[in-house]
This record gives sequence, C-alpha cells and structure tokens, in this order.
Amino acid sequence: MSMRSTFGNMARFLCRLSTAGWKKRFPLSRYAGYKAILKYFYGDESWEVLSIGNSEYLGQVLGFRLITDASLPSSDLLYLGPEVKDWDAIIVDQVLEHVKGNPFQAMAESFRVVKEGGIVLHTSTFYNKKHCAEDFWRFSPEALRMMAEEHGEVIVYGGTGNPIMFFLMNIGLNSELVPESSLHPLNWIARWNGGKRLIFTWVIGRKCENLLKAR
Repeated sequence: MSMRSTFGNMARFLCRLSTAGWKKRFPLSRYAGYKAILKYFYGDESWEVLSIGNSEYLGQVLGFRLITDASLPSSDLLYLGPEVKDWDAIIVDQVLEHVKGNPFQAMAESFRVVKEGGIVLHTSTFYNKKHCAEDFWRFSPEALRMMAEEHGEVIVYGGTGNPIMFFLMNIGLNSELVPESSLHPLNWIARWNGGKRLIFTWVIGRKCENLLKAR
C-alpha cells in the first residue's frame, strides 16, 4: 500500500471519527452546491422528472417523487431518442463533464426533452482533478449559463468551492458526509466559498420557446 493510500485511509478514518454522532446529509464535494440550489428551487411532487446517469438523489433532495432514471452511457445524452420528450424536468448531476462528444449538443438535447416551461438542471465541476478515464470537460458557472441561455431562460447559475476543500478532496474525503451543524469545522469548510477555486458548478434553466423567438 502506498503512502498516499495509507494517508487517505487515515484521513477518512479520522473524518468519520470526528463526525460520528452528528446529523449528516450531503457529501463534502456537493454540500454547498446542493444547499445553494435548494435556496432557489424546490420541486413539485407531481412533476415527472427524467434523471440522467443516476441523478435521482438530487431529484429526491429537491422534493421530486416521480423520477425515472436513464442509466445510460453519458454519450447517450447527445441524443436520447425521439420518444424521449415532454418531461416536466430533467436533472443531470455531474454527468456533463463525462460526455464523449459535444457538450453544447448535450445541453441542447436536455432542453429538447422537456416540455414548454420545463426545468433543466445541470451540475458539473470546474476546478477539479481528473477523476476517471472518461473525464473530458470542465465548466465555469458562466460557461453553463452561456450554454443554457441558447435554449431558454436561465433561472440561476453559480459555483462553490475553496482551496481547503480541494485539498481534502485530493486526499480522499470528497464523498464524506458533512455534519449539518455549523459547530463542526467540516461544515464551515464545506460552506466557505473561496472565490476562484470553484469545484461544484450548476445552472437551472427553463425551456421558453417564446423567449427564443423574440431574440
């Protein structure tokens, strides 16, 4: 076992020891991002929602109940097929960076499959190390906004992250759950937005064909 692996295992052990008994919710890498999205948007239980690439968890966090997951290779987001359409919303959580093709086309396809007034939610990553073989893209908040506004109204976009969180993720703590209490230091680290070191980015858009025609 390498020194890096040993250090990572020790870091995870100490993290879990320090958070034992605390009420925890979201992983470190997504904590602040999910919290920020919840400030701006909460779903309707009656909506029929399409989840791409195992994004059901974020859908459940947002209050959706009628979720259908399309556990497809991320490249399929480039074209989901003519029968896939008229959804109330689509949720694509940390998938866009893995699309083996044109991400602009993937964004266009996301808007195509929702009905008029439907919601498109994409989350991705910006300042982050390569984390798998098919890790092709990085997106700033402004990039996601630019891609989405070509197809509808951008409701909100943003990003979260900081240098300390980047370090903790690099030693293997990215999936560790963060205590909800602000008394725990991991909660403070997860919530601190360090400006340029944005790790988690997102955009929420609404399909609005009348808006596009007016441009």
